[in-house]
Amino acid sequence: MNAYGRVASYVATLCELPAVATPDWCQRVASAAAGLCPGSRAGAIVAMVEPGGRIVASETSGYAACPTHAINIRSNEDVSARSRMERLVSIGFSPGEHAASGHVTGRLSALPASEVSRAPLPTDALDAPASRVVVSFIHLPDAAPGCSLVLFVAVPESGASSIDEIAHALEAGAPILARRASMALGNAPCESAPWLTAREQEVLEQLILGRSVKQIAGVLGRSPHTVHDHVKSLHRKLNASTRGGLVARALGRPDPGSDDLESASKSTAASKGTPAA
Repeated sequence: MNAYGRVASYVATLCELPAVATPDWCQRVASAAAGLCPGSRAGAIVAMVEPGGRIVASETSGYAACPTHAINIRSNEDVSARSRMERLVSIGFSPGEHAASGHVTGRLSALPASEVSRAPLPTDALDAPASRVVVSFIHLPDAAPGCSLVLFVAVPESGASSIDEIAHALEAGAPILARRASMALGNAPCESAPWLTAREQEVLEQLILGRSVKQIAGVLGRSPHTVHDHVKSLHRKLNASTRGGLVARALGRPDPGSDDLESASKSTAASKGTPAA
């Protein structure tokens, strides 16, 4: 795949990111970035980052590796890398004014050094020198100062000539990634983001398919009461008052609103000559 094809594929993948804060959201971001170059590794974090690069609080993270060959044999190295991403104390460079607004993309070695030098750092988590790590720092739109999404891509030595191409791809995708992150996480501080649990994500996926609470209970092997509790939690986290609102929110579309649905219900009832419920 040529450079233009990689950028197009990467951007298309970003456009398909969930519009809600699912448990695997950062994992999907990392997978999209790792796919830019065979043999590369990528990590993504959502965290509160100080201008000097120190991570005040890490909310969530993800890690992915792109296999050199078609068959990918997952190993314990992936689990170890994910663990190291979760324990990062610094993003490895000082974003400065970008910690409050905007974004910056480039080789880690070319960016201002972080004020925090102790491990674990991104280079440790990705097992690559700073000269082969490309980073994209994005302050989440309208969020509290320091609330950021940081994406790292470690390029293998065999793909060194692709480092600049990957940097261009990350730069091209940054505005889209910022919009998708804002859509999913909202404008609250990172620690207040409405992260779904794995079970809530499963229930939401079933709701999108149009299934009832009873049907979802059968599919997931849970009681209707338990599923109903998950649905109530989804309403609260996604700030949706109706089932249609939940689905719209999950798909990144405007909430039709309970008033619109009520009006539609009354209109339908009137046309049939029966009172609305």
